[in-house]
Amino acid sequence: MADTSGWFALAGALGGGAIGVVTTALSHRWQMHNAEQERRFKLEQQLRQERRETYATYWTAWNTLIRILEQASRDTSSAREVITPAEAEWRQTIDPLFITCSPEVLQAGIAHVLVTEKRISAAVRGSLLDGAGKSRALSRAMRADLGV
Repeated sequence: MADTSGWFALAGALGGGAIGVVTTALSHRWQMHNAEQERRFKLEQQLRQERRETYATYWTAWNTLIRILEQASRDTSSAREVITPAEAEWRQTIDPLFITCSPEVLQAGIAHVLVTEKRISAAVRGSLLDGAGKSRALSRAMRADLGV
């Protein structure tokens, strides 16, 4: 009987130790999983904030350019001199926009840039072209990208 009790005690000790090892391993795995999820969440949050700032910068420069195009189309004598700085400012916002954006925003952004370039050319010649909804398409794509 003493031998049987010893075996049970040994089995209990080994079993308890094994359960402790398994519990520790599972706890470590759970902590690693949670850390990875938190890292991804923070990265997504940072990317969304960078996109929000990039999109706002783009629209600010674009709106300034459009106001200048509207004025320049009425007075073509100095159109190029007035348009050039605003166009340069707007163009500087395109690369950061295209680097950080989603594929949907990229597609809408390319179309928006092409229409804006046509609008610039028209303003230099003294006419004003409509954006044909490209601004709304880009704005919708950006809002969807930001989850707004």
